[in-house]
Amino acid sequence: MNSSIFKQIEKQNVANIVMHTSLNQCLGSVVLAIKVGADPNMKTTGTPAYMMNGQLGALTAQATVATAPIAAKVIPATMQALIAVFTDNAGTFSVDMGPVVAQTQSVLVNGVATTVAINPNLPDYADTKLCVGCVKVVNNSAANFVPGTTALDAANIATTYYNLGAAFPQMYMANV
Repeated sequence: MNSSIFKQIEKQNVANIVMHTSLNQCLGSVVLAIKVGADPNMKTTGTPAYMMNGQLGALTAQATVATAPIAAKVIPATMQALIAVFTDNAGTFSVDMGPVVAQTQSVLVNGVATTVAINPNLPDYADTKLCVGCVKVVNNSAANFVPGTTALDAANIATTYYNLGAAFPQMYMANV
């Protein structure tokens, strides 16, 4: 799993993730992917066990993880965000989007302007949810990316899928 997405997460955000993953964990991979070509939705094909508030359960594969519920949260041209996929204690899937951020930022390094990449953050979420994966959406097009409308594989839209299974807590702690 590529851990670079989490290298620049703020310490407060890391503390939030630690709190959630200590109580709730996906014990395998949901195998998150685009539903089909030219589709705005995702799917899962994995069926991992999970723990929510100390109770074990098993997730079922989801033919559709709809992104339309967050359609009001657009990603403007040249910006990026993480769309997180959650489950609750009943195994019901939902999505939310983290803050929209620029792709790069100019900073001064020894008095010299340097461009650095910015990594987006996961959205905040309640203890009643478990984040099982996310997709990083980078909008390199001239138009807004609209969840539920814009295809995840549309031209000039770059997506990277992350399955946040059992390795997730160890992975991000190594990058703090």
